[in-house]
Amino acid sequence: MRKLELKKAVVCIIGLGYIGLPIAEAFSRSMKVIGFDIDSDKIGELTKSIKNSNLLFTDNDNEITKADFIIVCVPTPVTRAKEVDLSFVENAARIAGRNMKKGSTVILESTVYPGVTEDVERILRAAAKAHRATGVPISTHTHPASEVGLSQQDVFESEGVDLSRVVIGHSGDTEDTGYLRQLCDRGSYVGMDRFGIDVYLPGEKRVSTIAKMCELGYAEKMVLSHDASCYFGWVDPPLREKRVPNWHFNHIPDDVIPALLKAGVTEDQVTTMTVDNPRRIFERQGAY
Repeated sequence: MRKLELKKAVVCIIGLGYIGLPIAEAFSRSMKVIGFDIDSDKIGELTKSIKNSNLLFTDNDNEITKADFIIVCVPTPVTRAKEVDLSFVENAARIAGRNMKKGSTVILESTVYPGVTEDVERILRAAAKAHRATGVPISTHTHPASEVGLSQQDVFESEGVDLSRVVIGHSGDTEDTGYLRQLCDRGSYVGMDRFGIDVYLPGEKRVSTIAKMCELGYAEKMVLSHDASCYFGWVDPPLREKRVPNWHFNHIPDDVIPALLKAGVTEDQVTTMTVDNPRRIFERQGAY
Protein backbone atom coordinates (compact mmCIF):
# COMPACT_ATOMS: atom_id res chain seq x y z
CA MET A 1 0.00 0.00 0.00
CA ARG A 2 2.94 2.31 0.69
CA LYS A 3 3.99 1.83 -2.91
CA LEU A 4 0.51 2.76 -4.11
CA GLU A 5 0.42 5.84 -1.85
CA LEU A 6 3.66 7.00 -3.43
CA LYS A 7 2.11 6.40 -6.85
CA LYS A 8 4.99 4.14 -7.78
CA ALA A 9 2.89 1.05 -8.25
CA VAL A 10 2.35 -0.42 -11.71
CA VAL A 11 -1.22 -1.27 -12.62
CA CYS A 12 -2.18 -3.73 -15.35
CA ILE A 13 -5.63 -3.65 -16.93
CA ILE A 14 -6.61 -6.90 -18.64
CA GLY A 15 -9.29 -6.19 -21.23
CA LEU A 16 -9.44 -2.82 -22.98
CA GLY A 17 -13.12 -2.53 -23.75
CA TYR A 18 -15.59 0.16 -22.74
CA ILE A 19 -14.82 -0.45 -19.04
CA GLY A 20 -11.12 -1.33 -19.12
CA LEU A 21 -9.90 1.45 -21.38
CA PRO A 22 -11.33 4.36 -19.32
CA ILE A 23 -9.97 2.75 -16.14
CA ALA A 24 -6.53 2.44 -17.73
CA GLU A 25 -6.63 6.06 -18.84
CA ALA A 26 -7.71 7.23 -15.37
CA PHE A 27 -4.91 5.38 -13.55
CA SER A 28 -2.34 6.60 -16.08
CA ARG A 29 -2.86 10.18 -14.90
CA SER A 30 -0.79 9.40 -11.81
CA MET A 31 1.02 6.06 -12.29
CA LYS A 32 2.40 3.61 -14.82
CA VAL A 33 -0.23 1.43 -16.47
CA ILE A 34 -0.01 -1.66 -18.66
CA GLY A 35 -3.06 -2.06 -20.88
CA PHE A 36 -3.24 -5.71 -21.97
CA ASP A 37 -5.63 -7.21 -24.51
CA ILE A 38 -5.43 -10.37 -26.62
CA ASP A 39 -6.77 -8.45 -29.64
CA SER A 40 -3.60 -7.43 -31.46
CA ASP A 41 -5.54 -5.21 -33.91
CA LYS A 42 -7.03 -3.27 -31.01
CA ILE A 43 -3.60 -2.88 -29.43
CA GLY A 44 -2.22 -1.54 -32.70
CA GLU A 45 -5.07 0.94 -33.03
CA LEU A 46 -4.75 2.17 -29.44
CA THR A 47 -0.97 2.50 -29.66
CA LYS A 48 -1.34 4.56 -32.82
CA SER A 49 -4.15 6.80 -31.62
CA ILE A 50 -3.37 7.37 -27.92
CA LYS A 51 -0.04 8.92 -26.94
CA ASN A 52 0.54 8.63 -23.21
CA SER A 53 3.96 8.05 -21.67
CA ASN A 54 2.39 6.42 -18.61
CA LEU A 55 0.29 3.95 -20.60
CA LEU A 56 1.69 0.94 -22.45
CA PHE A 57 -0.68 -0.98 -24.71
CA THR A 58 0.38 -4.57 -25.35
CA ASP A 59 -0.75 -8.06 -26.30
CA ASN A 60 2.43 -9.54 -24.77
CA ASP A 61 1.37 -11.17 -21.51
CA ASN A 62 4.96 -11.16 -20.22
CA GLU A 63 4.48 -7.45 -19.49
CA ILE A 64 2.00 -8.43 -16.75
CA THR A 65 4.94 -9.61 -14.62
CA LYS A 66 5.77 -5.95 -13.95
CA ALA A 67 2.39 -5.20 -12.35
CA ASP A 68 1.72 -4.73 -8.66
CA PHE A 69 -2.03 -4.65 -9.26
CA ILE A 70 -3.93 -6.54 -11.97
CA ILE A 71 -7.48 -5.44 -12.75
CA VAL A 72 -9.54 -7.81 -14.89
CA CYS A 73 -12.07 -5.96 -17.05
CA VAL A 74 -13.25 -8.57 -19.54
CA PRO A 75 -16.91 -9.08 -20.49
CA THR A 76 -19.32 -11.50 -18.82
CA PRO A 77 -22.02 -11.83 -21.48
CA VAL A 78 -25.33 -13.60 -20.98
CA THR A 79 -26.10 -16.44 -23.38
CA ARG A 80 -29.43 -17.03 -25.12
CA ALA A 81 -30.08 -19.63 -22.43
CA LYS A 82 -29.77 -16.75 -19.92
CA GLU A 83 -26.62 -18.24 -18.42
CA VAL A 84 -23.48 -16.22 -17.72
CA ASP A 85 -20.57 -16.93 -20.06
CA LEU A 86 -17.51 -16.96 -17.80
CA SER A 87 -15.05 -18.06 -20.50
CA PHE A 88 -13.55 -14.56 -20.84
CA VAL A 89 -12.97 -14.29 -17.08
CA GLU A 90 -11.50 -17.79 -16.94
CA ASN A 91 -9.10 -17.04 -19.80
CA ALA A 92 -8.05 -13.75 -18.18
CA ALA A 93 -7.48 -15.56 -14.87
CA ARG A 94 -5.20 -18.08 -16.59
CA ILE A 95 -3.21 -15.29 -18.24
CA ALA A 96 -2.88 -13.39 -14.95
CA GLY A 97 -2.07 -16.52 -12.99
CA ARG A 98 0.88 -17.58 -15.10
CA ASN A 99 2.33 -14.05 -15.24
CA MET A 100 1.63 -12.42 -11.88
CA LYS A 101 4.56 -11.84 -9.58
CA LYS A 102 4.64 -12.73 -5.90
CA GLY A 103 2.76 -10.20 -3.77
CA SER A 104 0.69 -8.72 -6.57
CA THR A 105 -3.03 -8.17 -6.14
CA VAL A 106 -5.73 -9.24 -8.61
CA ILE A 107 -9.03 -7.35 -8.77
CA LEU A 108 -12.00 -8.66 -10.72
CA GLU A 109 -13.85 -5.69 -12.19
CA SER A 110 -15.92 -7.84 -14.56
CA THR A 111 -19.49 -8.10 -13.33
CA VAL A 112 -22.51 -10.18 -14.22
CA TYR A 113 -25.82 -8.55 -15.05
CA PRO A 114 -28.00 -9.91 -12.23
CA GLY A 115 -31.37 -8.72 -13.52
CA VAL A 116 -33.76 -7.00 -11.13
CA THR A 117 -32.10 -7.21 -7.71
CA GLU A 118 -33.87 -6.34 -4.46
CA ASP A 119 -32.37 -2.84 -4.45
CA VAL A 120 -33.32 -2.24 -8.08
CA GLU A 121 -36.83 -3.54 -7.47
CA ARG A 122 -37.25 -1.13 -4.58
CA ILE A 123 -36.30 1.78 -6.85
CA LEU A 124 -38.62 0.57 -9.61
CA ARG A 125 -41.51 0.40 -7.16
CA ALA A 126 -40.72 3.89 -5.88
CA ALA A 127 -40.66 5.17 -9.46
CA ALA A 128 -43.99 3.48 -10.11
CA LYS A 129 -45.56 5.16 -7.09
CA ALA A 130 -44.15 8.56 -8.11
CA HIS A 131 -45.50 8.02 -11.61
CA ARG A 132 -48.96 7.10 -10.34
CA ALA A 133 -48.98 10.20 -8.14
CA THR A 134 -47.76 12.66 -10.77
CA GLY A 135 -48.38 11.19 -14.20
CA VAL A 136 -44.76 11.80 -15.21
CA PRO A 137 -43.64 9.08 -17.68
CA ILE A 138 -41.15 6.36 -16.73
CA SER A 139 -37.98 5.57 -18.68
CA THR A 140 -35.69 2.75 -17.57
CA HIS A 141 -32.12 1.53 -17.94
CA THR A 142 -31.87 -2.11 -19.05
CA HIS A 143 -29.57 -4.88 -20.26
CA PRO A 144 -31.41 -6.39 -23.24
CA ALA A 145 -29.26 -9.54 -23.45
CA SER A 146 -30.73 -10.70 -20.13
CA GLU A 147 -34.23 -9.51 -21.13
CA VAL A 148 -34.50 -7.53 -17.91
CA GLY A 149 -37.06 -5.21 -19.50
CA LEU A 150 -39.70 -7.91 -19.12
CA SER A 151 -38.94 -8.17 -15.40
CA GLN A 152 -39.24 -4.39 -15.08
CA GLN A 153 -42.63 -4.55 -16.74
CA ASP A 154 -43.70 -7.20 -14.23
CA VAL A 155 -42.80 -4.91 -11.33
CA PHE A 156 -44.54 -1.89 -12.86
CA GLU A 157 -47.64 -3.91 -13.69
CA SER A 158 -47.87 -5.18 -10.11
CA GLU A 159 -47.91 -1.52 -8.99
CA GLY A 160 -50.80 -0.71 -11.31
CA VAL A 161 -48.73 1.19 -13.87
CA ASP A 162 -50.14 1.60 -17.35
CA LEU A 163 -47.28 0.05 -19.36
CA SER A 164 -48.06 2.27 -22.33
CA ARG A 165 -46.64 5.11 -20.25
CA VAL A 166 -43.27 3.38 -19.84
CA VAL A 167 -40.18 3.52 -22.07
CA ILE A 168 -37.95 0.46 -21.69
CA GLY A 169 -34.60 2.10 -22.30
CA HIS A 170 -31.43 0.87 -24.05
CA SER A 171 -33.51 -1.64 -26.01
CA GLY A 172 -31.54 -0.70 -29.12
CA ASP A 173 -28.57 -2.66 -27.78
CA THR A 174 -30.11 -5.89 -29.10
CA GLU A 175 -31.00 -7.35 -32.50
CA ASP A 176 -33.51 -9.72 -30.89
CA THR A 177 -36.80 -8.58 -32.43
CA GLY A 178 -38.63 -11.34 -30.57
CA TYR A 179 -37.70 -9.75 -27.24
CA LEU A 180 -38.49 -6.25 -28.52
CA ARG A 181 -41.91 -7.37 -29.76
CA GLN A 182 -42.72 -8.85 -26.35
CA LEU A 183 -42.03 -5.48 -24.72
CA CYS A 184 -44.12 -3.62 -27.29
CA ASP A 185 -46.98 -6.11 -27.22
CA ARG A 186 -47.35 -5.47 -23.49
CA GLY A 187 -47.84 -1.79 -24.31
CA SER A 188 -44.48 -0.16 -23.58
CA TYR A 189 -42.34 1.92 -25.88
CA VAL A 190 -38.80 0.70 -26.52
CA GLY A 191 -35.91 3.15 -26.43
CA MET A 192 -33.64 2.61 -29.43
CA ASP A 193 -31.43 5.07 -27.71
CA ARG A 194 -27.71 4.39 -27.87
CA PHE A 195 -26.84 5.39 -31.40
CA GLY A 196 -23.17 6.25 -31.59
CA ILE A 197 -22.10 3.86 -28.84
CA ASP A 198 -20.88 1.22 -31.27
CA VAL A 199 -19.02 -0.71 -28.56
CA TYR A 200 -22.40 -2.12 -27.49
CA LEU A 201 -23.82 -2.70 -30.98
CA PRO A 202 -22.63 -1.27 -34.32
CA GLY A 203 -24.81 1.42 -35.84
CA GLU A 204 -25.65 -0.55 -38.98
CA LYS A 205 -27.09 -3.36 -36.85
CA ARG A 206 -29.16 -0.86 -34.86
CA VAL A 207 -30.53 0.55 -38.10
CA SER A 208 -31.30 -2.92 -39.45
CA THR A 209 -33.17 -3.87 -36.26
CA ILE A 210 -35.32 -0.73 -36.37
CA ALA A 211 -36.06 -1.32 -40.05
CA LYS A 212 -37.22 -4.87 -39.24
CA MET A 213 -39.40 -3.63 -36.39
CA CYS A 214 -40.96 -1.02 -38.68
CA GLU A 215 -41.63 -3.69 -41.27
CA LEU A 216 -43.38 -5.72 -38.56
CA GLY A 217 -45.58 -2.73 -37.70
CA TYR A 218 -43.92 -1.41 -34.54
CA ALA A 219 -42.93 2.12 -35.59
CA GLU A 220 -45.52 3.50 -33.17
CA LYS A 221 -43.75 1.83 -30.23
CA MET A 222 -40.17 3.02 -30.78
CA VAL A 223 -38.33 6.22 -29.89
CA LEU A 224 -34.84 7.15 -31.08
CA SER A 225 -31.98 8.71 -29.15
CA HIS A 226 -28.23 8.43 -28.56
CA ASP A 227 -27.73 8.55 -24.78
CA ALA A 228 -25.29 11.43 -25.33
CA SER A 229 -24.76 14.33 -22.94
CA CYS A 230 -23.13 17.74 -22.79
CA TYR A 231 -20.80 16.54 -20.02
CA PHE A 232 -19.56 13.00 -19.42
CA GLY A 233 -17.10 12.55 -16.56
CA TRP A 234 -16.39 8.84 -17.03
CA VAL A 235 -13.63 9.36 -19.59
CA ASP A 236 -11.73 12.36 -20.96
CA PRO A 237 -13.24 13.88 -24.15
CA PRO A 238 -10.23 13.16 -26.42
CA LEU A 239 -10.34 9.46 -25.58
CA ARG A 240 -14.13 9.34 -25.92
CA GLU A 241 -13.94 10.97 -29.34
CA LYS A 242 -11.44 8.37 -30.50
CA ARG A 243 -13.35 5.35 -29.22
CA VAL A 244 -16.93 6.48 -30.00
CA PRO A 245 -16.61 9.26 -32.61
CA ASN A 246 -20.31 9.17 -33.53
CA TRP A 247 -21.55 9.65 -29.98
CA HIS A 248 -22.90 13.20 -30.29
CA PHE A 249 -26.15 15.09 -30.76
CA ASN A 250 -25.91 15.40 -34.56
CA HIS A 251 -25.47 11.71 -35.28
CA ILE A 252 -29.17 10.85 -35.56
CA PRO A 253 -30.25 13.67 -37.90
CA ASP A 254 -27.04 13.61 -39.95
CA ASP A 255 -26.39 9.86 -40.22
CA VAL A 256 -29.03 7.62 -38.66
CA ILE A 257 -32.16 8.98 -40.30
CA PRO A 258 -30.64 8.84 -43.82
CA ALA A 259 -29.52 5.26 -43.08
CA LEU A 260 -33.02 4.32 -41.92
CA LEU A 261 -34.55 5.76 -45.08
CA LYS A 262 -32.04 3.84 -47.17
CA ALA A 263 -32.98 0.67 -45.28
CA GLY A 264 -36.62 1.07 -46.30
CA VAL A 265 -38.09 2.97 -43.36
CA THR A 266 -40.58 5.55 -44.64
CA GLU A 267 -40.60 9.29 -43.95
CA ASP A 268 -43.87 8.84 -42.06
CA GLN A 269 -42.35 6.15 -39.85
CA VAL A 270 -39.35 8.37 -39.08
CA THR A 271 -41.73 11.17 -38.08
CA THR A 272 -43.68 8.74 -35.93
CA MET A 273 -40.55 7.64 -34.03
CA THR A 274 -38.95 11.07 -33.67
CA VAL A 275 -41.94 13.40 -33.26
CA ASP A 276 -45.28 11.68 -32.69
CA ASN A 277 -44.20 9.04 -30.17
CA PRO A 278 -42.24 11.42 -27.89
CA ARG A 279 -45.19 13.81 -27.97
CA ARG A 280 -47.60 11.05 -26.98
CA ILE A 281 -45.31 9.95 -24.14
CA PHE A 282 -45.15 13.44 -22.62
CA GLU A 283 -48.66 14.70 -23.33
CA ARG A 284 -50.32 12.03 -21.19
CA GLN A 285 -50.38 13.70 -17.78
CA GLY A 286 -52.18 13.43 -14.48
CA ALA A 287 -52.26 11.05 -11.53
CA TYR A 288 -54.30 7.87 -11.72
